[in-house]
Formats: sequence, structure tokens, C-alpha cells
Amino acid sequence: MTGTAPDNVSAVANLRLPKPVSLAVTDAWHSSTPVNVTSGLDTDSDGLFTDRAGRPRNSGRDPSYNSLDVFAHRRVAVRAISPEAGRKMVVDLGVQGINILGNKN
Repeated sequence: MTGTAPDNVSAVANLRLPKPVSLAVTDAWHSSTPVNVTSGLDTDSDGLFTDRAGRPRNSGRDPSYNSLDVFAHRRVAVRAISPEAGRKMVVDLGVQGINILGNKN
């Protein structure tokens, strides 16, 4: 099938670090995908410019790719805005890095 990588591997790790920091790491690897290569010519004169110039279907290959993502999160307690609130307030802080290796995909 065109556009679908035949081999895919994904790994996910959720880690609890000191100072209540949560870290999630995901890594996805996809093998090359088969694609049709067209010549842009209309050799059959049927008005369609999808001729493959004698190449078989799905004979082209896109490059494989890898994507590494990292997400860090920490919940921090803050003072209540008004003393009569009587409840503890928290702020969630997060940082994320998408495709941190900079691979083209």
C-alpha cells in the first residue's frame, strides 16, 4: 500500500524524577515507505499525466525517519491569593521538545 511504512517501532517511557518532576520520552521509528514515481508524461494520450515511465507500481522509496520527543512536567504549590480561600493552590509547569534530534520526516 502506498504511503504506509511496512515497519514501525515506538517506545514510550514515563519517569518520576526528584522534586516531583515527571518526564515522558517517546521515540518513533518508521522504515521507508513505498511510493509511485511518475514521469509527468501522457504517453497513452488519455489526458492523465500519471505515467510511471515503465517502472512498477510502488517502486519508489521515501527515506525512513526517527522522531524523539520529550515532555517534562512539575506541579508547584503557590500561596492562595486570598487568605480566606483556605485551599492550597498549585501551578502546573511544563516543557516539551518535539523531534529534538531534528530529523526530517
